Amino acid sequence: MNETIVVPLWLYYLLWVLSILFLLGRFARPLVRRLYHNRVITAQKRLDERLDYGLANSTFFKRDTWIDRLLDDVEVQKAIKRSNDNNKQLSHFESCKNARAIAEEIIPSFNALLYLRVGYWFTRNILRLLYWIQVGYPNNKDSSKSYNKIKRDSSVIIVSNHRSNIDPFLLVYMAFRQSAISFSAGEWAKGWPIQQLIHSIGFYIIRRNNTDPLYRCILKRYVHMAVSECVPQGLFLEGALSKDGAMQPVHLGLLNYQIKAMNDGKCKEIVFVPAAINYDRFPEDVSIFEQITNHRKEFKNRNSFFSRFVLLGFLLRLITYIFPRKYKPFGYAAVNFGEPLLLSEWQKNQSGNLKNLGEIERRKLVACLGKTLTERINSIMPITPMAIIATVILKKPSGRLVSSDIISSAYDLIDDLSSLESNILIEKNDISFSLEQAIYILRKQKIISRGKNNDYYLEQSKQKLLEYYANSISHLVNK
Repeated sequence: MNETIVVPLWLYYLLWVLSILFLLGRFARPLVRRLYHNRVITAQKRLDERLDYGLANSTFFKRDTWIDRLLDDVEVQKAIKRSNDNNKQLSHFESCKNARAIAEEIIPSFNALLYLRVGYWFTRNILRLLYWIQVGYPNNKDSSKSYNKIKRDSSVIIVSNHRSNIDPFLLVYMAFRQSAISFSAGEWAKGWPIQQLIHSIGFYIIRRNNTDPLYRCILKRYVHMAVSECVPQGLFLEGALSKDGAMQPVHLGLLNYQIKAMNDGKCKEIVFVPAAINYDRFPEDVSIFEQITNHRKEFKNRNSFFSRFVLLGFLLRLITYIFPRKYKPFGYAAVNFGEPLLLSEWQKNQSGNLKNLGEIERRKLVACLGKTLTERINSIMPITPMAIIATVILKKPSGRLVSSDIISSAYDLIDDLSSLESNILIEKNDISFSLEQAIYILRKQKIISRGKNNDYYLEQSKQKLLEYYANSISHLVNK
C-alpha cells in the first residue's frame, strides 16, 4: 500500500498533460463559453438599444435554427427531391447533405459582439485612414415623412450602385446608428478566414453565376426568409462591379427574390432606400483597368487563395498610410442617400400587383422597379473632385496641361453643375484643397506626369482609367 511506484519520465509528463486537458475540458472550457455567451447577449441588447430601428428578432436566432428552417422549407424539399431524381447516382441522404452544405455556405452567423466591438471599430478606422468621408441626406419634408413611415414591421433594403468591394463596409459604417445591414458577398469571400469574418457581421455569400437549380432555390428561399423576418438588406442593383465607371445594366435576381416576401411573415412593407456611392479612387481600380485593357483576362477565375493573398497585401499596404500626411491616399469617399421608396405606394401607380401577376408580366414590372431605382441612384450620384478633374482633362486637347487652367476649368464645371447642389457634398471652403488632392492622386498613379513650368501631360496608356473616373458623373455633365 505504501510502496513506491516508479514510472518512466515520459509517462509522468503524459499523465500531467492528460490531467490538465481533463481539467480544461471539464471546468475551464464551459466557464469560458458561458462568459463569452453572456458577453454576446449583452452586446446584442446594447446594439438593439443603440440602433434607431433596433435588431430584427430573428437576429437572436442561432445559425443552426436558420439552417434547419431553410432545409425544412417546402420549396427546398421539393428542390432536393428534383435534384435526387435528376441525378440517380446520388442517394437522398447525399442530396440532403449537398443542400446542407449550400445552406451553410450562404447563411451568416451574426455575432453582435464582433460587429459592435471589432467590426465597426476596424471599418471606421480603415475608412478614415484612406478617405475623407462625406455623406448626404435628402432635405425636403416629403423625404422626412417617408423615413418616418419606416416601422419595425418594415423590411428596409438599401439599394446602391457598385464601385468597389468596400462599398458594403462603407454603407454599414454610414448606417451604423440606424440598423445592422446584411449584404451579399461574392465568391471572393469564400475560404478561411474571410468567410467566417464575413458571416459574423451578417453578410451572406453567393455564387453569382451558379445555375444549379438546387442552389438557386436555396438562395431564393433564404433571401425570402430574411426579408420576411424584416432583416435589413443591402442590394447592389448591378450585381457586379462597374466595368466603365457608369452604372451597369440592372440584375433583377435578388430584387425579385426580395419583393416576393412582401406581406409574408413579419414583413408588412418593403422600403427601398437609394444610396449613390462615388470615390476619388478605390483599391481595385488598377485591377479593373487591367481588365478594361485586356491585360488580365483571367482575373475572374482567381480562387479563394488569391482573395486571401490580395487581402493580406492590402492590409500590409495600410501600414504605409499610418503616418500623417497632407492628402488622404484615396481622396474622398461620398455616399448620398435619397428619398425612400415604399413598395406598396409604388405598386398603386402601376398596372398590377406583383403578387397576382403571371411570370412574364411580373418580370416586366420588376424591371420597371429596377429602372426606377436606377434613375433615383443616378440622380443623387455624388460629384467627387476626381470626377471633376478627370472630366476637365479629357475635354482638353491632348498635349500640355497647365495646372492653373485645369483648376480654373474645374471651377467653371462646378458652377455649371450648381443646380445639382445636393450632389456636391464637399464644403465650398474645401473645394480648392480637394481639387489639388485629385491632381496629386493622378500624379501618384502616373496618369498624368509633371513637366516643366508646373504643367502636366496625360499618359495615353492610362487614358481609359481617367475615362473610368469621369464616367461616374457623365450622365450629370451631359444633361
